[in-house]
Amino acid sequence: MALHLTNTLTRQKELFIPRDEGKVGIYLCGPTVYSEPHVGNLRNVVVMDVLRRHMVASGFKVLLVRNYPDVDDRIVEASGHDALRAFVIAEHWTRVFEEITAALGVIPPDIAPRATGHIPEMLELVAMLFDAGLAYQSGGDVYFRVTRFPEYGRLSGQRLDDRLDLGLQIAIADDFRIEQHTQRADRHEVIDDARNPGFLDGVAQRNGAKSEAHIRLVAIFDGHGGVAHPPILG
Repeated sequence: MALHLTNTLTRQKELFIPRDEGKVGIYLCGPTVYSEPHVGNLRNVVVMDVLRRHMVASGFKVLLVRNYPDVDDRIVEASGHDALRAFVIAEHWTRVFEEITAALGVIPPDIAPRATGHIPEMLELVAMLFDAGLAYQSGGDVYFRVTRFPEYGRLSGQRLDDRLDLGLQIAIADDFRIEQHTQRADRHEVIDDARNPGFLDGVAQRNGAKSEAHIRLVAIFDGHGGVAHPPILG
């Protein structure tokens, strides 16, 4: 039976054709594990589980990756800025989330990477953005310069020109933070300094580098979903 899905890029319902014949890759952003999961955290997990089952039943070989952003300002705040307690909190709520999804009958992901297991890859990605002129420092943090990326806004259907508010600089209005918690001025010092534990306070900002732990895998995926946005297929 042919499967038709809405392509977020084209806004059209289209016949699903995987990049690699007979194989499907799905990347699902998991919850930030700082407190008890809520129904919004579970919605896309269930949706993607149903889609995964349908594809498997249709004869596809499916690879599903679901990450855990286990380092975040909210985790740090909940821990009282205690590194060991932050680890315990993230581990506890990760296990709770897995217990709840199991109770819902959701098939476990094939790969479940955690942000803390891929800090070097995140730092390499940020260094690449600096080298490409796509990142800059402001107030001790590092931001992505959206005006240097012509494709920015295609999935959301928004244009940068439409988002300018009474002459505000785009660097203030639209650029988003990808690294936090350093006062160093030199680009190389920022990347090196980010390797110390203090950097973990902000390494996985919501609009930045949380999902980049497996950015090279994302490039081969047919679908992407997450708690903060609807699934992206096509």
